[in-house]
Amino acid sequence: MITATFYAAVHYVESDLAQKGLHTEKDFIPGVGKGSSHTYRRDHVITISRVAFISYRTLMDESTMARYLCLFGRNTGGMKAQDFFSEQTAKDAFNVELKTLKTELKIV
Repeated sequence: MITATFYAAVHYVESDLAQKGLHTEKDFIPGVGKGSSHTYRRDHVITISRVAFISYRTLMDESTMARYLCLFGRNTGGMKAQDFFSEQTAKDAFNVELKTLKTELKIV
């Protein structure tokens, strides 16, 4: 659920970019400048507000952690994402962080 929530956030950010005539796939050129498509989106969110950035970054970090725990659980003593994140953390990702991002992006 955490990773799905983050990717919903990605689509909301892409929607905001599109309203400005931009799109990650069109405007981000790998190997030119710094970062990745995720960095491109993150840098855009920073221009919206600090609150939006904190929510987006929280979702991004939790999603990355969840994916790596799933992939490399054997390197964490067998701990997997569902063992690491509480049900409340997953609910907060959706009900707090994603909602905050949508509010900051002015998406109803």
